[in-house]
Amino acid sequence: MFSKRTYSSLSSQFNLSLPTIKKYIDNFKPNKLKTNNNKQDKQKIVAVIDTVYIKGRNLKIMLAKDCYTGKTLERLYLKSETIISFITLIEKIKQRCKILAIVVDGRKGILKAYPQIPTQMRQFHQIQIINRYLTTKPKLDASRELRKITLTLPTIKKELFIKLLEKWYQKWKILLKEKTLILFTDK
Repeated sequence: MFSKRTYSSLSSQFNLSLPTIKKYIDNFKPNKLKTNNNKQDKQKIVAVIDTVYIKGRNLKIMLAKDCYTGKTLERLYLKSETIISFITLIEKIKQRCKILAIVVDGRKGILKAYPQIPTQMRQFHQIQIINRYLTTKPKLDASRELRKITLTLPTIKKELFIKLLEKWYQKWKILLKEKTLILFTDK
């Protein structure tokens, strides 16, 4: 659920044949949750949503898991991952559960789709975005320090992370205001 996996990688990890892995996925049924329509009695969950890509079949399965119990809440078979598919999945879950928060990948629209529900981008995706801008081996001291701070994201509290960023910003604010102009001349 938490990384892009293929039948082959699952087969190797669990020491099962490809047809067995396919059978397990095809026969998978989400766990039944409370179905009482009374909102006060609905199970409270934090939904962690990710998409699994099945290589060679051009198929994606969007899964939602409860972060408290680890149980699968819902799944959707997709040709492509869209905001509409995300909303469809959430609406199915909302019929049975009270969603306290949502944890998703980095798609911009998903983070804004449910403003009334706290939504967080997975820390893995936050770090990947920083890596895209800084690279994994930055050359500038400021960039190396920022990447080092970024890598602490999953292990430290929000307040400390913010303090580290503020301290980094104060140290490097003059560098951040610099601009390089490239002048082109016609000769």
